[in-house]
Amino acid sequence: MFYAINGIKLKPGVREEFVRLLEANARGASNEPGCISFNVIQDNSNPDVLWFIEAYEQEKDFEDHQQTLHFKEWHPHFNRMIEEFIPNADVMGYPIYPPASGWSENT
Repeated sequence: MFYAINGIKLKPGVREEFVRLLEANARGASNEPGCISFNVIQDNSNPDVLWFIEAYEQEKDFEDHQQTLHFKEWHPHFNRMIEEFIPNADVMGYPIYPPASGWSENT
């Protein structure tokens, strides 16, 4: 299993549009082979701070996700609406616990 975890802060006033545009990419990603989960979580302290938590069977599945049409159509919108990436929040890696063989949707 491979995880991609990123935090972003949106520019003021773009959240509603961002979420609307995000939905097509998130639906597409969720249906990709190798995508285990694709979650976007709103920060409790600031609704313009969002956390992307993506899990894939392997790193190549994440790389393949970045080559899909729905990702390529959405990504320019993503870039224009971001005020900043949350410093030191980008994580790419593999799980230690639970081990990938023991992972389930309830974990």
